[in-house]
Amino acid sequence: MHTVIGGGIAGTILAMLLARQKDVTVIDRLSEETIRSSGAGFVLWPNGVKIFRSLFPTWNLDEIGTDLTGVKTYKKNGDLFTSKDLQSTFEQSGCYPIVINRAALMDKLYNYIQKKKMPVSYVFGRHVNYQSLLADSNGSSVFLCSGINSGVQGYGVTASYAKVYNFVGVSPTFLPHITIGHEYLGDQVRAGYMPLLGDRLYFRYSFFQPYKTHFSDPQKKLLTKFSRFPTCVREHIESLNNKEISVRPEMSAKALPPLSNIDVDACLPILGDALCPMTSGSGQGVSQALEDAYIAYLLLNEKGLTPTMLRDYYAERLPRREMIREASLKVTQMMSLPEEEFIDTWGKQALRKNSYPNNPILTLPTKITEAIKCGTISFY
Repeated sequence: MHTVIGGGIAGTILAMLLARQKDVTVIDRLSEETIRSSGAGFVLWPNGVKIFRSLFPTWNLDEIGTDLTGVKTYKKNGDLFTSKDLQSTFEQSGCYPIVINRAALMDKLYNYIQKKKMPVSYVFGRHVNYQSLLADSNGSSVFLCSGINSGVQGYGVTASYAKVYNFVGVSPTFLPHITIGHEYLGDQVRAGYMPLLGDRLYFRYSFFQPYKTHFSDPQKKLLTKFSRFPTCVREHIESLNNKEISVRPEMSAKALPPLSNIDVDACLPILGDALCPMTSGSGQGVSQALEDAYIAYLLLNEKGLTPTMLRDYYAERLPRREMIREASLKVTQMMSLPEEEFIDTWGKQALRKNSYPNNPILTLPTKITEAIKCGTISFY
């Protein structure tokens, strides 16, 4: 029997895959109600969409989200700044990204497990003795798929467990890979940034609450804690609230390279590198989390899962993820600056490209100041 720590999206998908061969126990310190009802808006990129379509060919994805076919950005005065469709993304990858409601997705996953009577059992609640549960696993593999720091959660997973595989978790207790977006430095808005098609810059902001087990009202948080943030950040969050795409949207017009459809006979190489350019919070990088879960399944069943295989896999993408992490932290450090100072500082940092010639995160347009002042976004 396998044990999966974390009953979120990645943990549940991995459990459903593993359950094809063995019974699976999923443990989570949160209640089932909390896991199923916590809602966030995020974008599932084409690689993640393809995994879903492969695993659940009969699903109607319209029930959990809508295609993201384009992005519009506006100047602070309300004038249209740029309008880009994602047709090129569709042409290169075969599908559009999908804006998904997390709560709807989790509800569908849990109901699917029950309907299909899959051999997946759940253990919820803070009363669980996780150390004892892990100790009783009798040598079975334990997969850490928690989007919240395992030390804070109190799982107590350490390298002393020979078969604990840290795929999507945030603490590098076993494998030397970088996890992005989980550097919990206090309640903040994490800013992400990618070039638009052409020479425009597009900002995406992620709102997340470390060490919390639920999503509180982001508008209230904005008023009470984020008053010193740049106007463009505040306007962006307000625009998201108005459009009911709450707390963690991740948008970019970055076109993705083509990916083959992923199925149970897929080979590891087609999974490729992380196509979600930056992660932020447990619901982010869901596309990457799905890839990690699928890799676990492939390695376990096709080759036998070993720590060496996982180290090799993560080592291939380590340099890129480290650059993204560094860029992410730089942005975080600047978020408390006044607006003009933020723009000036960020422009200088971003244009220092010589040290990172191949880093797409730092390949920014020349007119950085004008681009950064774009604060609001609409989706269509």
